[in-house]
Amino acid sequence: MNRLTVLLVSGALWALMTFRLVEREIVPYLEYMEQPTYGTLLRGKLEPEVKIYDIYHMISNRIGTSEVMVRPGEKAGWVIESRMKMYTELMLKDWKIPVNHQAVSETVIDEAYKVSRMSMDGSTMGMKFSMNGIRRGTALDLAYDMGLLGKGSMMVDMDDESMIGDSFSPFLGGGRLWKGKHWKLQVLDTFSLVGMGGSKGGVNKKVVYAEVEGRAILRWQGQDVYCWVVHVRETPHSELPMYTLHVTDDGTVLSTRYYMGKGGDMSFEIRLRDKRRLSPEEARDWNWSVPSGKGR
Repeated sequence: MNRLTVLLVSGALWALMTFRLVEREIVPYLEYMEQPTYGTLLRGKLEPEVKIYDIYHMISNRIGTSEVMVRPGEKAGWVIESRMKMYTELMLKDWKIPVNHQAVSETVIDEAYKVSRMSMDGSTMGMKFSMNGIRRGTALDLAYDMGLLGKGSMMVDMDDESMIGDSFSPFLGGGRLWKGKHWKLQVLDTFSLVGMGGSKGGVNKKVVYAEVEGRAILRWQGQDVYCWVVHVRETPHSELPMYTLHVTDDGTVLSTRYYMGKGGDMSFEIRLRDKRRLSPEEARDWNWSVPSGKGR
């Protein structure tokens, strides 16, 4: 075998290995581009709408309530208000650890479907926290306060219509789905505000990866509903999902299951109980099941 043949064979092997590496490690990330936005969620919404959810721990143990209201702004744009309250006990070896979590948040979306500002106040296991952000150019200037755990700030990059979720609800819905569709989601890790999940505190912004796996029937309010099954993974290569969602054809999220623990053996699930349109007066006078008071 002459020198030229050796060079050709070596070059071919190198090119094949490079192609396989790019195909396996880089292409999956590049493919996760098209994503639902606040535009796909809010476009055409002219009336206030409220969704009420029940929160379950380990499938059948109801531990709390969450409400989300979307309403047109006073002058333009939209306001998304959410409130959550839950209580459960987690077992750590022989110890029962009470988890009492409450949060009130508000996100203002302008007429161009961009996040204008957002705020969140709450408490977890007796530790109060707050978070406030305002858009500055193409980023969200976010400041957080965790009381004794410290304060801080960070800039969160935001595309024009980028949708941002949280630890319990990474995807708010909206947009058309089909089998094989995949996109990136931006998630603010609200658990990290109080140092849960091994965090040292602060706010962590994650990019996670959603993919529509196919169709399934979900039993909801006594009826069989055909839904899209969406798995959200930490990376495109992750074997187990972080979340499993059931989403209707009109983009309504009926169920979000969040897996925790080793191998996802512990989970929380947020199930839609009711969805209704409101008049402006009903929205103004809405009797929230979770009180305000900055999450106290």
